[in-house]
Amino acid sequence: MVDLRIVEGPGVDRVNVFYVACGSDSRADPADLVLVAEDGPDIVGATRLCTEHGHLVLRGMVVRQDRQRQGIGRQMLIRLEELMAGRDCYLIGHDYLRSFYGAIGFTPIPADRAPVHLQERLRGYVERGEPEIIMQRSVARSRKEYTASNRAAWNQTAPIHEKRRFEQLLKDFRGQGYSLLDPIETAILKEIGVEGKAVAHLCCNNGRELLSVKNLGAGRCVGFDISEAFLDQGQRLAEAAGLACEFVQTDVHDLPATYDRSFDLVYVTIGALGWLPDVREFFRVAARLLRPGGWLFMYEIHPIIDMFEGSDRGDPPRLQHSYFHEPPFVDTSGLDYYGMTNYESSPSHWFHHKLSDITSGCVDAGLRMTRFQEHGHDISAVFAHFEHLTIKPPLCYTLVARRD
Repeated sequence: MVDLRIVEGPGVDRVNVFYVACGSDSRADPADLVLVAEDGPDIVGATRLCTEHGHLVLRGMVVRQDRQRQGIGRQMLIRLEELMAGRDCYLIGHDYLRSFYGAIGFTPIPADRAPVHLQERLRGYVERGEPEIIMQRSVARSRKEYTASNRAAWNQTAPIHEKRRFEQLLKDFRGQGYSLLDPIETAILKEIGVEGKAVAHLCCNNGRELLSVKNLGAGRCVGFDISEAFLDQGQRLAEAAGLACEFVQTDVHDLPATYDRSFDLVYVTIGALGWLPDVREFFRVAARLLRPGGWLFMYEIHPIIDMFEGSDRGDPPRLQHSYFHEPPFVDTSGLDYYGMTNYESSPSHWFHHKLSDITSGCVDAGLRMTRFQEHGHDISAVFAHFEHLTIKPPLCYTLVARRD
């Protein structure tokens, strides 16, 4: 483990000695906010926040070569997020590090959208043949901008997932009464009672779970999602199954009032909330969709999982992110959670919502919670190896609430 410390004033001379020893051209100024990672008396990592022409710029992220790939850079990045104090920030970085910086909300931007002095600096790198990009961390993006970017990312993922699993899903749903729901959610749905009931599935992806609910005897079934590409898959699955389901492309925050009080059950499953910037508005939408006496059922990934990285195979795994992380996690390496392949994608934005955000959002929307239970099995397709940890966090939860 390393200690993180802010270095001020004359202390930056020691940081510059570190930069030189690492072969870096970066140099700290006493006016910079300099963050170092220390192992005993030695600096093993350094970075700094600079104010340049009125803009906050992240510069000089360096980890000593023998201490790389030990999570030191990520620790500094998380601390930097706190030090930015909600301000917009720019950086020029290596193209292959876009996912690394994306963990705290940096996204690549066209050079002409950056401050002029950064455009000029980037041209210098390009002339030297260095594959650098400009990234920005903006704290003022609108919900619609996030949704549009996520929609593009999911539409890019749809044909990849179709190649991996769709033919098998078509075959399975051609079988009478097919359901891919696990015993836990099947039992809860039967306890609530779905026979003949109207069901709305928010963030339904390709509708495979909604079709499974339909095969449990549900009446009218409507799936809502931002991705028309995945909804097209849902329609084809419904046709293969011979089931009447409706699929509607929309931002779930903006469902029209024509759907108000139209459903007996609002159903939410596996990784829906993380794509939503405004979880409180989401619960208000869910509440207005329900008829009096209707039910909300959620089977979701536990938010504590956002503190870890799915690639961490340690036992115990390292805590990588604060539970109180606020900016969205940004990724441009694709959303193929089945094959785990990487590809250049539209930026996707994952929002961490604390458990208190979820439960209070539910209650404040006028829904009465009747069941909440945490579980130790993975439903995300990313953290299955956590099921076997010696010291295991909760991996998912079930929540049932009612509109009285």
